[in-house]
Amino acid sequence: MLTASGYISVDELKQFNPHIDFTDYPVPTLSGMIHRCTGIIDAALNYTMPIEDIVNEKIHGVVNSEGDLSIWTQKFPIESISSLKIVKGTTSMTLALTSDGVPKYDIPSDNCPPALYPGLEFALSSVGVNLIPLRNETWFFLINYRAGWETIPEAIKEATSLLVTDTIAKRYNPGGFMSVKQGQIYYSFGGGGGMDSKSVGRSTLYLEAMRLVNQYMKVWA
Repeated sequence: MLTASGYISVDELKQFNPHIDFTDYPVPTLSGMIHRCTGIIDAALNYTMPIEDIVNEKIHGVVNSEGDLSIWTQKFPIESISSLKIVKGTTSMTLALTSDGVPKYDIPSDNCPPALYPGLEFALSSVGVNLIPLRNETWFFLINYRAGWETIPEAIKEATSLLVTDTIAKRYNPGGFMSVKQGQIYYSFGGGGGMDSKSVGRSTLYLEAMRLVNQYMKVWA
């Protein structure tokens, strides 16, 4: 679960980096670094990872090529949907989500939206409600659901550790050099060679962290 400081604890940071001497960094300082680096990851992800209950999220309505309702939630993975309402103008309709305890909607096994609500179920539910056809119409979902990770993925923990290490390494590079070494940490800057204190690229630590984060990013609006 998410710690008070961020996606890893101070102890986990030290476990990820047994080669670093943290003597000069008290726990509050390291906690602050972890908190800031967690924020960097959240900004890259475009959402926060810990699981939570989300109420009345408004989602643009989409019908896929099969005629099913595509539910592109702002957060994933979806654990469950507790309420799904279609709104079009002044008309709204709450969709039935289960039948004999079995969900009518489908949550993708790869954890990535969209969740799908069968077009046939929608057509049966909407008798007497003028919401069809939905394509090219102005409508949206209001959804209550539970989503996120119960346990933060190891890749995200490692990315957080890399960003904290990146922060520490920067303290040893005030002159804008292309690389700096602290103990066994080699901190390399991009940019094409030589030394350029005005235009310094991202470090290899940062780039590796973003590579790990990339697989969990939300790339839809």
